[in-house]
Amino acid sequence: MAEFSKQDRIRIFTSLFKGRSDVFAKRWEKWDGGGSGYSPVYSDWSKKKFTALSGLFVEKHLIGDITVGLYPIPQDHTSHFIVADFDDGNWHEQAKCLIDECAKNDVTAYLERSRSGKGGHVWCFFEQNYSAYKSRVIFFSLLRASNNIGDFDKDDSFDRLFPNQDRLTGKGLGNLIALPLQGQPRKNGNSIFVDPTSLEPFPDQWKLLSSVEKVSVEKLDALFAKFTVPKENPVHTKNGEILITLFEYASLPKGDMNSHLTTFLREELNFFNAEYAMKKNMGIPTYALEKYFKTVLSEGGEVLVPRGFLTHLKLYLQEQGIPLKILDRRNHPEAISLHLSFELFDHQKEARTYFEKADCGVLIAPPGSGKTIMGLDLIAKKKLPALILVHRKQIYDQWLERIESFLNIPKKDVGQFASNKKSVKSPITVAMVQSLARQKDWTEKRRV
Repeated sequence: MAEFSKQDRIRIFTSLFKGRSDVFAKRWEKWDGGGSGYSPVYSDWSKKKFTALSGLFVEKHLIGDITVGLYPIPQDHTSHFIVADFDDGNWHEQAKCLIDECAKNDVTAYLERSRSGKGGHVWCFFEQNYSAYKSRVIFFSLLRASNNIGDFDKDDSFDRLFPNQDRLTGKGLGNLIALPLQGQPRKNGNSIFVDPTSLEPFPDQWKLLSSVEKVSVEKLDALFAKFTVPKENPVHTKNGEILITLFEYASLPKGDMNSHLTTFLREELNFFNAEYAMKKNMGIPTYALEKYFKTVLSEGGEVLVPRGFLTHLKLYLQEQGIPLKILDRRNHPEAISLHLSFELFDHQKEARTYFEKADCGVLIAPPGSGKTIMGLDLIAKKKLPALILVHRKQIYDQWLERIESFLNIPKKDVGQFASNKKSVKSPITVAMVQSLARQKDWTEKRRV
């Protein structure tokens, strides 16, 4: 006789994987294998009344007849568990790092191999329902401490944490999560809990689940307080100031940064990707599509930010009373000489004056105001080789024509980086952003 009866298994399962009980989702697949997804289960043809999740459906899930998707946030904006989903090539290492970090904080987490076998879910269960917002704050902190989220990544750049939102908006059921132990993938050793070190399945899944260590509310509150108290690490260098070194970028020593400066850079240098939101709202897969464009990097002991951000960074440090020193290590090429065959209008001259003493800036002007002409004038006045980046072929051709017409430089003498043309030349090169992004090997690209 089995140690756990059918009723025992259903009771254990529903005591751990708890969410909304008044509704659940069921996985569907197209008959030709061309797609799959989850949809709420209704009890009427008009689709106005949901079907509650009962032991019968749990049993069907466990034996493999259906796959249940659970909505983890009830209407009180709490949850009984939290799950981190890892599906990259090194998912095992990432999951193990998170589990180890949980253990350092006296939190027991469990690893489930995904139904595909190509990823894993790290589960943490609570003794009582707990604020989804607070539990997400705790796990984002643990993900950051385990290096699964970088210091300069926005928290919600890791969008594979379930519950997937802090609270329900009232406009829907929220994101769902597929429950483990589904009968069909279990036959292949997937959708089951495994040892986080060896990835070997636990021999008795029900014995493991019946002895799961749940986290108390008191422990969760203590962790929330720990991770939300600001850490006041003073900024320090040998000379009592932050050293900013200028290359093609601006570099700051990571050891000289406190939590406030880290947060400032994280918030200012991550830009939301509108394409991600558009596809998300349309129900189109967003796999491999970044939620944010990140323009701050951490390499070794240095933090790299765009040089154009230097003015904002200097203002912030001054407001915080943090002294700084700037060391210029930029490459200074030989001066160029260009002969202009045009004269700026008064409004163009006025705009140019703002750039005369500036190293960088953004020129914003309406259509037809002559931005291309002003750009050529600035290149001539700065007397430095220029790289002009464009994103459309029409604008690319326009720059080539203007350079030939107003600087008397034949198109053949202008550097061009687009399609099958890959030449970099002084004094001016025009390049398509898409071509630069696709370029893998730069060893043969020389300045002519």
